[in-house]
Amino acid sequence: MDLPLGLLVPSREYQFASRDLGFNSLLPSLLSLTSNSSFQVVFVVYYLRGPLKIGENLIMATMFLSTLTPKFYVALTGTSSLISGLILIFEWWYYRRWVGKHELLKRLQDAS
Repeated sequence: MDLPLGLLVPSREYQFASRDLGFNSLLPSLLSLTSNSSFQVVFVVYYLRGPLKIGENLIMATMFLSTLTPKFYVALTGTSSLISGLILIFEWWYYRRWVGKHELLKRLQDAS
């Protein structure tokens, strides 16, 4: 019994309709259309706003930040100032130890 060729090969419409257009195949194809990486980040955040519950998490973060007291902010600014001071001291020490010596040697070589 011979079957017509049209029954063995699915039609083009059926092949297109049966293609997987899920998240795993749709997102990379859409991101390949964009060339700007900042636009890609905004697009992914917008696309995933439902699964990631961005709005709900933003509300919870706002509630948490509103409960912080002035004591926390004083401690935060004091800690950041201490860390900045330590970085400044180590940069000064590095400059004095390595860069300062090289400049002194360079000046001595230029003078002779």
